[in-house]
Amino acid sequence: MPQDPQANRSSVTGEKTYVLLEVRRFIRDNWSFIGLLTLLLSVVTVSLAIFLPEQHQKQVTLSITSSPTAPQVGVGQLEPVSPQQAGDLAIRFLRTEDFGVVNVSSTYNLATYYVDVAFQAEDREALSGITPRVVSILETRFRDMQEDTLRDISENRLADAERELENGEAILARIEQQIAQFAPPGTRETEDPESLRPLEEERADTLAEIANLEAAIEYWKQVPIDAPQLAAESSSVEVMAESEVQQTRSLAPLFVLAVLSSLVVAVLAAIVRSAFSRG
Repeated sequence: MPQDPQANRSSVTGEKTYVLLEVRRFIRDNWSFIGLLTLLLSVVTVSLAIFLPEQHQKQVTLSITSSPTAPQVGVGQLEPVSPQQAGDLAIRFLRTEDFGVVNVSSTYNLATYYVDVAFQAEDREALSGITPRVVSILETRFRDMQEDTLRDISENRLADAERELENGEAILARIEQQIAQFAPPGTRETEDPESLRPLEEERADTLAEIANLEAAIEYWKQVPIDAPQLAAESSSVEVMAESEVQQTRSLAPLFVLAVLSSLVVAVLAAIVRSAFSRG
């Protein structure tokens, strides 16, 4: 048998009315309990927050550039370091550094190509000189990294040049022996000068190659000595923006949050209280 739509609507309306009446009754019976408990919890929460140590923060924006200086004898240009790679290196360096009571967090900004660094500490004075310290740390870390790279390259290139020089000297000795066969010692001319000309040209080329290798060896021996200066010129850390030291705790949002959270806890407590009283 089909149900009457009017009866269904009346039933739904009755249920809504019952729920509203229950809510009103719950508020009427528990408003004082909820209000007092909310006030008590809010006072406790705010009091605890006030007595917690103050926190101070500072924001710094850094521009990091690192362009390895490449020695030009016997080696191609070193791989350039992109701004993001330099920024990621700076973040890694900061994460491995001990700043004591200062908490440091850093992120790379893809929009500006800068590194944003945030400092936080209880002691306000701990943040007063933190920026020059960070700049000095990053400059030192980048300089040390570039010095190690240059020394590794110079060591490898020096070994290659010395090995090639040894081979070149062996080739020159062989050529000299072959030339001696055409012009034995004590004689001024050879009977076949046309046959001797290729050997003389090869000897001239070998002598030129040996001279280049000797120059390269001297150069690579000098690179480790010049490495600190070359490394210092290859990277820079510049402060683009720096905020003042600010206190992070604000009582207004803290009070609002405390009241809201206390109200939720008070309502839940009232519901549990009403359930036990009915039981």
